[in-house]
Amino acid sequence: MRLGGKAIGMASLRALVQTCYRYWGIMDIENIPPEKYPQHIPAAETREGKFRAPRALLLGLLLIPPNAYWVQYSELVREGGQPTMASLYFTSVFTLLIVTLANALLKKWKPHWAFSRAELLTVYVMVSVASSLAGHDQIEVLVPVMSHGFHYASPENKWEAHLLPHIPRHLIVTDKGVLRGFWESGSDLYSVNTLLTWMRPALWWIGFILMMGVTMTSLNLILRPRWTENEKLSYPLLAVPEQVVELKFVRVPLFWWGFGIAACIDLLNGFHVLNPAVPCLATTAHELLPVRDSRILSAFGYMPIAFYPFAIGLGFMLPSDFLLSCWVFFWVWKIENILGALLGWQALPRFPYVQQQSFGAYLGIAIFATWMARRYLVEVVRKAFHGGAGGDSTVQGAVFGALFGLAGLITFAVHGGMSVLVAIAYFTLFLGLSVGVTRMRGEMGVPAHDLHSSGPDQMLVTSLGSRALGQGNLTMFSMFWWMTRAYRSHPMPHELEGLEIGSREKLSQWVVLSAILLAVFAGAVSGLWSMLHIGYNHGFGHLQSDGPYFGQEAYSRLDSWLSSPSPADPFAPIAMAFGAGVTLFLLTLRTRFLWWPFHPIGYAVSSSLSMHILWMPMFIAWVAKTAVLRYRGIDSYRRAIPFCMGLILGEFVVGSMWSITGMILDRTTYRFWSY
Repeated sequence: MRLGGKAIGMASLRALVQTCYRYWGIMDIENIPPEKYPQHIPAAETREGKFRAPRALLLGLLLIPPNAYWVQYSELVREGGQPTMASLYFTSVFTLLIVTLANALLKKWKPHWAFSRAELLTVYVMVSVASSLAGHDQIEVLVPVMSHGFHYASPENKWEAHLLPHIPRHLIVTDKGVLRGFWESGSDLYSVNTLLTWMRPALWWIGFILMMGVTMTSLNLILRPRWTENEKLSYPLLAVPEQVVELKFVRVPLFWWGFGIAACIDLLNGFHVLNPAVPCLATTAHELLPVRDSRILSAFGYMPIAFYPFAIGLGFMLPSDFLLSCWVFFWVWKIENILGALLGWQALPRFPYVQQQSFGAYLGIAIFATWMARRYLVEVVRKAFHGGAGGDSTVQGAVFGALFGLAGLITFAVHGGMSVLVAIAYFTLFLGLSVGVTRMRGEMGVPAHDLHSSGPDQMLVTSLGSRALGQGNLTMFSMFWWMTRAYRSHPMPHELEGLEIGSREKLSQWVVLSAILLAVFAGAVSGLWSMLHIGYNHGFGHLQSDGPYFGQEAYSRLDSWLSSPSPADPFAPIAMAFGAGVTLFLLTLRTRFLWWPFHPIGYAVSSSLSMHILWMPMFIAWVAKTAVLRYRGIDSYRRAIPFCMGLILGEFVVGSMWSITGMILDRTTYRFWSY
């Protein structure tokens, strides 16, 4: 390269760029892959031990049911934490840590029986994928959708006359006696009649979930080589499980400082819940503006502040430009609300159209990622249909998997009453959002991604109006409410991370695919069983969590659409286009200017409920990381990583123990992570 008439070598150019990055503490040179951390084992050592697929898959399958029950009990019954509302599930990490510690003991007593690093990570992937399906925005919503309508139909709401006749019977439970046992308790789940009644719709939904798993995994197989090998995605969240299976951090004193701080905070707060006389440290979310006696203060909306140790530790390990963008754009959204209140724009019912802007931002990220990979995708499709030397048969086969999976999803929806064109539009938008979420996780390791009530159903209704869509489409929108209500426990990012782990560990892709698809099936079955077990034992309608309202949301929304059809909102598609435009503009700036400090992923996720409670931890992490990089350098940053791991594991370990204690004692215990 030549600059000012002088030749500049690549080494000199890289040194110049790194100096600028280090000075400003903004960009991403500090996003060092896990294998570069000083406490990481060299590659030759990490892959010691023979990978034996059958026992790894068997252990993963054995751990999935208790993890599904733990997730759902924790989120629905005692609310002892909300594991699947964050990208990194504390239940999965805790399970991996326990298995790894047990494996360390096994190495001492029976070395030839010990599990290899690759086997442990395979188990982690299976548990994470299955927990996603069992979690807060998947099967925890599906079972109420399957059962709410007929149980709560009454002469007052007139659902039996104008709502229930449109519901596809093969997807729901209609036996009111069986439903009464689930919602009110008092009957046995394990009677033949009850099991057979639930089995028919359950089998339909399990088949749908498997088709969705095949489709998403196929898309991941197609996109991962491009994202990893050409675009160099770093998968920041994988640093945690990869460090856990090595256990090298236990030899670093800084790790124990971080672990001790987080553990002591959670122990103190846990004893405070059991005995209010014990003092506590308020690290969980609490309202910053409890009094709102003016128009401006009211315009702020929900304004929490929190100091989650694990989020601060995790944030320190994420790219600085993403951290900066998270808290800056969080305040941009607040300023939009304030300006709307001052200028009178809030007369528009949805202003400032946050959901529509965020939807457009997520799609913008997916569109940009697809556009950047357009030549690669064209070549993959060409080789899949016409053959060619040098192609990856697995990736080419994934093209057919994605097409057949998508065809299956559309057929399922059309069989339920959706029109073909709307079904194509619906799943195209849904999978576009899924690709956007997955890309965010792979590139920046976003700690949470909600997109609450901003799925393709909401966007189609607001853009076209409920009258234009018709009752069949609207009914199926409500049946699919369980997968579009929010995107926090989305399984596709975990499947991509599983494929990336398999690539790093040099595993056969067929073994990794088997692990992921087995986890999808086992997660669907375990999640459905766990929900029914909890309902018939506790009475689902009596739970104090949000669970009982999931079905009510779906059916009340459908009732509103059918009884009071809404017109199209012309500003909704404009807001979506604006959100996509801002994202594409920010992405263009990033590709042209190395110094550009703001990342569009921060814009996309910062409007969510999750970022409302994470903006302060992200701000603290950004300040700490910027200071370390600017004044102490990259070596000090690397040495601080074990301290961050200590914050994460300290809170995950003690928080998990409080959650398990609550399950055993059947009482409320401290929840370190919740809304």
